[in-house]
Amino acid sequence: MRPPSPVRYLAPAALVACAVVVVVVVVTGSSARTRHPAPPSVTVSGSRRGHHLRRFYRVRPGDTLSLVALKTGVSLSKLEALNPHVDPSSLHPHQRIRLQP
Repeated sequence: MRPPSPVRYLAPAALVACAVVVVVVVVTGSSARTRHPAPPSVTVSGSRRGHHLRRFYRVRPGDTLSLVALKTGVSLSKLEALNPHVDPSSLHPHQRIRLQP
């Protein structure tokens, strides 16, 4: 009787190696997407000692006018006065909202 061939262990070892590679790729790919969030979409008009004066805000999916007011520090009434053409109940992604006159 012949002893078992070492090649017999090659297929299971290759399968385990492939599984490890798949796990590493999936984990690395998903953490890369969550590690770097998208920067806020704001047009900067100038700066003064590191403080940026933002003139416009670019609407993101899910934004409401009150949420834009919270994110930017501009009051809701001022946003409404600066943007009379904007319907507060139906903002669209990528729409520009004026923050300053």
